[in-house]
Amino acid sequence: MSVRVRLTLDRSALLTNVRVLRQFSTAPVLRAVVKCDAYGHGAVTIARWLEPDVEEFAVASVDEGVELRLAGITRPVYILSDFDSQLDVSELVTHNLSPVIHSSKQLHLVKDVVNQLPSIVIKMDTGMGRLGFLPEECGAVYELLNRTSVLGNVQIMSHFSCANDLESCFTEKQYQKFLLATDEHDCLKSIANSAALLAWPKTHLDCVRPGLSLYGISPIPDKAGYEYGLQPVMGLTTRILTLKNIPAGHTVGYGAGWVASRDTTLAVLPCGYGDGYPRHAPGSNVFVNGELVPVVGQISMDSMTVDVTGKEFLRVDNEVELVGPNVCIESIENASGVSSYEILCNLGKRITRDVYGYT
Repeated sequence: MSVRVRLTLDRSALLTNVRVLRQFSTAPVLRAVVKCDAYGHGAVTIARWLEPDVEEFAVASVDEGVELRLAGITRPVYILSDFDSQLDVSELVTHNLSPVIHSSKQLHLVKDVVNQLPSIVIKMDTGMGRLGFLPEECGAVYELLNRTSVLGNVQIMSHFSCANDLESCFTEKQYQKFLLATDEHDCLKSIANSAALLAWPKTHLDCVRPGLSLYGISPIPDKAGYEYGLQPVMGLTTRILTLKNIPAGHTVGYGAGWVASRDTTLAVLPCGYGDGYPRHAPGSNVFVNGELVPVVGQISMDSMTVDVTGKEFLRVDNEVELVGPNVCIESIENASGVSSYEILCNLGKRITRDVYGYT
């Protein structure tokens, strides 16, 4: 059976990224975020590779945490958002998972099992406006849990909303609000995500929580991961399905939005938005036979076209790099306006995953 798009993972790049992020970080704890299947990379594989080199993991839901435990992951695992039933609490206890609580309902669910959990984290809303107790509410929640705990296992965290904007003053406001609200509490404190880890060193506190940057991708607009010394963990390749010649004036793609300005040779690739490549990505490129070539026309569900005019040695079935050492995912983000987060999380089920020689 022919492969449409192949995904490969680079273990050495992942471990290089951990070392690079350690150099940026002043925090003693690195909590690796592997939610949403490790941003499309494969949570179990990534966690197994990372376990000797990081202190902790974070996922979104109880199910994601249980998946890591069943795969043999023993490091602390934090559940960032999704638990809301007594069954979820039972799973937390059974699988030694640490919840992040952000509501009075969750507080009610966990208050009687605080000492059966490895840690419990209070989520403070310092301006994200999404999940969390307001700063003026956190003190009472902390005191309640801390009185209950005989393990000293209560933590506090928050989340930046603008850390990727280096000109914004809002990150400093959030940070100061967090410090003020937690000043009297002697516990582990965490607020720094990938962007803050790279660009706001004074916010690192006790624990940093890298997500996107772990995978070699920059969270800072107009910056690529390699500019920070990061390496892409994921590679995406496809192949040339067919080569065809069209005359000057011929149109390509839905909407006839691209018109050949000269006689043109096109390579049609079996990758489309059904596989996760953004539908509108004018100005993006792929890498084939040692050269970058431009994507032309609107991306279809199952295919895309690139201009290979003058490339004499191309043949059907030649490998084409979509993402990798020569085409960073940030360049596709810049061309399409679709964030790297979305591209990774939207990778389709038709993609063939290979992990060459890495276990």
